Amino acid sequence: MKRILIAVDNENGTDEMLDYAGKMASLYDATLYILHIARPEPEFVGYDVGPEYIRLDAAREYRDEHRWVQELAKRLDSQNIDARALLIQGYVADEILKQADDIEADLVICGSHKNGFFYNLFLENIAVELSKKSKRPLLVYPMPD
Repeated sequence: MKRILIAVDNENGTDEMLDYAGKMASLYDATLYILHIARPEPEFVGYDVGPEYIRLDAAREYRDEHRWVQELAKRLDSQNIDARALLIQGYVADEILKQADDIEADLVICGSHKNGFFYNLFLENIAVELSKKSKRPLLVYPMPD
């Protein structure tokens, strides 16, 4: 195992999941790709761009997310783990699968929150979608509520 892809969001439990992935990367002397998916641009999903303040706010949010994922990689680098930060815009499950293929990931790690029946019925459950579509080994890390 030489390439591990971990998909992260800025939710409760992300640090613990990242530490777990870091230990796996260290154990296998693998490169750990830390992937965060930013929301797509409004015009990408078929909406008008909107006023300038909305574009500026989106740019600021994207810049903050970029800094955050870079800091995660630096933290692991300081532990002698080869970590690389990736920030992509798009639909979460599709981008995780695409990036896993692009880097030829040997393992994909994602978190799963304990959501209720109606949440899973009406909103996207990334771990379930990945388990159905992924051609690569998938590790689902249980996230705290």
